[in-house]
Amino acid sequence: MPDQRTSIHLAAEYGAQSMQTLHEWAVWALDRIDQATPADRPAEHSG
Repeated sequence: MPDQRTSIHLAAEYGAQSMQTLHEWAVWALDRIDQATPADRPAEHSG
């Protein structure tokens, strides 16, 4: 069944791209949060 095999391959490829995108978004978001945090904010103020 070449169709099923192709579908699995496409799904795996899409999943890998999604994970890469998610990783890039997470890195960007964490960087933005870091920049938005005042430098003089006490580190022990985590709640």
